Amino acid sequence: MLKIISEKLKFDAGDLLKENWREEIFKAQDESKITFDLENDDTRGDAKVIKFKDQSYLVQLCSAGGDWESPVLYFRIQVKDGYPSRKMFVFIPPKNEGNGNLTKGKKGQVSLDSDSGDKDNLDETKAWKSVEKHLKTWSAE
Repeated sequence: MLKIISEKLKFDAGDLLKENWREEIFKAQDESKITFDLENDDTRGDAKVIKFKDQSYLVQLCSAGGDWESPVLYFRIQVKDGYPSRKMFVFIPPKNEGNGNLTKGKKGQVSLDSDSGDKDNLDETKAWKSVEKHLKTWSAE
């Protein structure tokens, strides 16, 4: 005899969303020429809404880096209102705008090794100012 079990089924989009963010991080790394590993990928604080003219963005500060790397700051950005071509993207602030754990690599900048002794050169305040400046520029285009 066949027994039918009725359950409420829901799609789980968690893995899909995580993979989409990874793709956006890789795009941002290519564009900025800043590379770091995605181990220890964590959010830092609460997301904020940033508005300029007819556009608003949901912005989340994150940090990532391998077990052997110092962390690097980056932002996950989702367009809430407005009509840009990409609805989600990533911004990685440069070294002088909050990402002090970056150093010169073979092709651009890379995260410092965690055994270098200087692994907490991050300035979240500068990083937030950097993302706001860049979003304002992008909103004006």
